Amino acid sequence: MFKLLTFVFTFMMFLISQLALAQPRDRILIIGANISDGKTYDPSRQADLTTPLTIGNVYETLVTATSDNYEVLKPALAKKWELSNSGNSWRFYLRDNAKFWNGAPVTAHDVKFSFDRLKNLKDQPAEFTDNIKEIVVLDNNTLDIFVVNPQESLLPVLTTVSLSVFSKKQLEALGGVSDVTAKDKDTATKHLDEKSYGSGPYRMTRWTRNEVVVLERNPFWHERLQFDRVIIRHIADGAAQFLALQRNDIDIAFNLSNEQLDLAKNRDFRVISEPSLDYVYMVLTNSSELNGALANKNARLAIAHAIDYDGIIKNLLGGHGVRPASILPIGIGGTTQEQTERFGYKLDLEKAKKYLSMSNNPNGFEFTFAYSTTPMLSVNSGLLAQKMQSDLAKVNIKMNLAPMDQSSLVTQYRTAKLQSGVVSYTIDALDANLWTRPFVTRIAKRMHWEPSKDFVSLVEMAAVESNVVRRNEMYEQYQKNMVNEATFINIVQPTLKIAANKQLKNVNLTAAGWYMNLKDIKR
Repeated sequence: MFKLLTFVFTFMMFLISQLALAQPRDRILIIGANISDGKTYDPSRQADLTTPLTIGNVYETLVTATSDNYEVLKPALAKKWELSNSGNSWRFYLRDNAKFWNGAPVTAHDVKFSFDRLKNLKDQPAEFTDNIKEIVVLDNNTLDIFVVNPQESLLPVLTTVSLSVFSKKQLEALGGVSDVTAKDKDTATKHLDEKSYGSGPYRMTRWTRNEVVVLERNPFWHERLQFDRVIIRHIADGAAQFLALQRNDIDIAFNLSNEQLDLAKNRDFRVISEPSLDYVYMVLTNSSELNGALANKNARLAIAHAIDYDGIIKNLLGGHGVRPASILPIGIGGTTQEQTERFGYKLDLEKAKKYLSMSNNPNGFEFTFAYSTTPMLSVNSGLLAQKMQSDLAKVNIKMNLAPMDQSSLVTQYRTAKLQSGVVSYTIDALDANLWTRPFVTRIAKRMHWEPSKDFVSLVEMAAVESNVVRRNEMYEQYQKNMVNEATFINIVQPTLKIAANKQLKNVNLTAAGWYMNLKDIKR
């Protein structure tokens, strides 16, 4: 009896403590999403699909882009900017009311520390600083960013969440290092995975992997916020997200299939959509050790011409998507649907058979195809895999399906262990170079592909070409080269869709669908 009373008392105290900490439901926004891919919430190290949803709302960048017009950049931490030093630098003037979560003002010293740390950590996002030569602080609210090549664009790159600004004082106290020793000496990441130290509208106060991210209102944010707390719940399965939405356990569902989105709309939930700059694409290894057949380009081209792309978009996505010729999405670098029609892949079984006959396996071959068990960018990967398996069987190519969780898929891809698979690509800055360069450098290595020196040079020349017509001509040639290699096959650039409680207002996606401005949402 004593043990029972003790248990009851302890349980009641727990409930009381939770109620004491609880906030009114209308002051809490709850999002359901598959966040299993998140490895870190350190902006200087992150390179995942879902982490920017949090990072973009707890930190700020110097400039930003919004979905109403991506070509016109808008103020964020910087209230204005201008070319300086005969065009060799950009001068930024910080807004006066920018404050970190502890009330300390954001200064130019914080910006310099954050950018220098990103560059010197030498992790994957460091590529965003390739054109940054030096940062000079003029005063607390003014700085110059000197560039390596004045012809190469800088401003669009500054919109990436990887160039978020930290509190220099706080991060240094946690082991943050910004000089050339950062790669070996910086120990701040483990702290940034627990709490954020930025000036955004919210502060991350908890991350438990495969469980939850908790954001609390920044009390020094300069605008009124509807929500005191935002909770991002990890719910891997779209069906489970849909049930949680119906029960009012969550307010927004990120990973619903098209069928579930139709059900949500019929049951009086709002479905929000935005044309995407993200895409789902197929990867094929060039490694003879991983798969001898795929190492032959003709075999890869046979696959590329055996896929029913139009059927995928029409039947699996309800027509909600387009397809660029290669890895540059439609809307970037002069890429158009017309290019896809002119030189992109099309379903052509006779051409697929011809390429197969010229390969080292003219009678057919098999390979392993990995895919995520949860939807990617509103695309049901399982149905997509089955459809492609059926398409390839028509030309005697056997695709063995290997379903796995999103985290395992990403890990295998990044460690260059995939024979083939379907993955997604998103970028958080609107510079074509941030698509083209990685696919001939670090991403090419994942598929054991070594592009020619001329191909790499084409990317470098396009990045610095100031004439828009000539630059877009270079990007078209880039796309043609990619089509000829058949290592990366763009399947679809989908329209991104989420479902939300009808009481919510101002729920707007950006073209990179992982991101939304939580500060704007009202109930």
